[in-house]
Amino acid sequence: MARDTYWCAAPLSEALPEIDTRVERYYETLRSKRLIDLWRNAWWLAFSGGRTGGNLGVNGEAGELTTIEMNELGNLYQHILNLITAQRPEFECMAANTDHRSQSQTMVGNAVVEYAHRDRDLETYLQRAAGYMCLYGEGWLSPVWNATAGPDYRPDPVTGAIVKAGDVEYATFGPWDVARDTLAESASTSSWFITRDWKIRFDVMARYPELADQIACVPSKFDTEDQRPRLVSRQWTQATGVDNNDEIPVYTFMHRKSDAIPDGRLVVFLTPEIALYDGPLPYRDIPLYRMSALDIDGTTTGYATLWDVLAPQQALNAVASTVASNQAAFGIQNVWTPANAQYSWRSLRGGLNLVEGGTVPPQPLNLLSTKPETFQLWDLLIKAMERYSGINSTVRGDPATSLKSGAALALVYSQTIQFIALTQKAYLKAAEKTATATLHDYQDFGQAKRALAIAGENARPYSLEFSSEDISDIDRVIVKVANPLTGTIAGRYNLAEMMLQAGLLKDPRQLIEVVTTGRIQSVTEAPLRERMNVRNENEKLSRGEPVRALFLDNHLLHIQEHATTLASPEARDEASQEGSRIGMAVQDHIQQHIELWKTTDPDILAALNIPPPPSMMQPPMPPGADGPPGPGGPPPGGPSGKPLPAPLPGMAGNPAMGLNAPAMPEMPRNPITGARVTPPMAPAPGALG
Repeated sequence: MARDTYWCAAPLSEALPEIDTRVERYYETLRSKRLIDLWRNAWWLAFSGGRTGGNLGVNGEAGELTTIEMNELGNLYQHILNLITAQRPEFECMAANTDHRSQSQTMVGNAVVEYAHRDRDLETYLQRAAGYMCLYGEGWLSPVWNATAGPDYRPDPVTGAIVKAGDVEYATFGPWDVARDTLAESASTSSWFITRDWKIRFDVMARYPELADQIACVPSKFDTEDQRPRLVSRQWTQATGVDNNDEIPVYTFMHRKSDAIPDGRLVVFLTPEIALYDGPLPYRDIPLYRMSALDIDGTTTGYATLWDVLAPQQALNAVASTVASNQAAFGIQNVWTPANAQYSWRSLRGGLNLVEGGTVPPQPLNLLSTKPETFQLWDLLIKAMERYSGINSTVRGDPATSLKSGAALALVYSQTIQFIALTQKAYLKAAEKTATATLHDYQDFGQAKRALAIAGENARPYSLEFSSEDISDIDRVIVKVANPLTGTIAGRYNLAEMMLQAGLLKDPRQLIEVVTTGRIQSVTEAPLRERMNVRNENEKLSRGEPVRALFLDNHLLHIQEHATTLASPEARDEASQEGSRIGMAVQDHIQQHIELWKTTDPDILAALNIPPPPSMMQPPMPPGADGPPGPGGPPPGGPSGKPLPAPLPGMAGNPAMGLNAPAMPEMPRNPITGARVTPPMAPAPGALG
């Protein structure tokens, strides 16, 4: 191939051998850098309980040594994995625009992501990738569209066969199954990736019948293990001695869209001679997302902090095996006697025996003594492993005796949370990217209507249909981590109590849901829908379209929000036709709310928790005014207890004006005498003729 030709853009006959060569070079790098040995060592130690069958081992030339593996590494690994995955991520779709249509689509998008997380098992793949990250430095997630999956869509117009609607499928890869440009500065700068997946040979043959004879000759995964190693070798997985295996490697080459390859490239192949697909990358980006908390600088390899625990774990196993061997070899008491002492083992067997003969009594041999430095080293190794991993004894349920107060325990626990912050951040970032890619796949390929089962009120499932058009305006997905307090009964109870005090819980069923699950969707769903309805009406009013108000609306909220529609120079320009049309539409709609607010049955307003209109509200008492008579109220008369003057006609106290009529203002004082000016008397009836 010429130097001025980019091998990734070459014709398939030239590019495929080059792609396979890159795979071979990647595995050569793994062997030369001893990375595959490192990953296998981490696996060997972390899962020692299953590997040893829970038994002690035997070692030494004559089997005189007893070995035992104290799996501190596996315990630390489980704690780290639980801390970053215990809180179930909450996905929230974000729309590119803020209009009503886009915002309403986010509710459908949230249901779609929840469906993928629950029914398409995204949660399991996320946890598996997180485990790879913690133990092997990195894990990879790949959401791809499978056109042959999903519900039945329609008959094929040519063959009549039922065409599937398609669906998203996920895969998790370890670093040994994702080849990349090892000369790149980091994994993110590599322009291409090659994944290795394992498929049943006969499934591949059924899908590509025209290549069935060639596929039948593809070497299985055991046949290629020496050249392209896997994490778990044949010695572990093949205990029966059977060499034949039905799984074959399927490689997928993906090149991102770039100046050299504007449409990207996707090649699926089995060997340098067998290609199953070659074409442009059908996705918006390479559907492969890396989960790694730390990288080895200048390389494309992730780094796991648990690698620093591997050597101390082996040292701990050696110390424990030394003690176990000593106890196993010399745990049964041995007795020494001088030569020719004429003692018989029969006379020493059992107890309460009278032993005669000899000049020196039999003596026990104490060979069980273990140096104190051995146990000091034991403690030192465990503390070092906890320090390297960031998981302290408090998190593991064995706090130090010096920690007496809850505040001290909380401080130590928070230090662990801070230590694994990068790991959790990588987990959430990969979850966001995978969920966003899932939405994009449904937008780009999910043309058929499909039904989702969603938990509704009282946890009853109901069906929601959607297609790509129903989520077309969603831009991306973000992940919110729930408050850890909601994971405890006490925390959920405290949350429910605060919501009760704020008046947010109006239904006992909502209270039960918050306390039992910690979810507040039932509390926020109705206000969110009302806000979205107001936003929809504002969009129509801003275009001058008439909008009808309903008596069930929260009129105060609607009036306040609709008034903001006029907060623009265009809407206030009465001289322009557009401004006049917008102003009239807003004023007419607000007037509808006012009329409905005044005429709606007060009982209905009270049931909907809508305040009465201002004209019907009881005005506040002015300072110094009399309160209602009776206990707790001021005495009859004025503040001093003296009788009040008779009210003037038509003013306060007139039964015709009602009990809540405004009080008569005080008359001004005469500046000379200081007396108040006498108010004029109303003329007698008929006095004016």
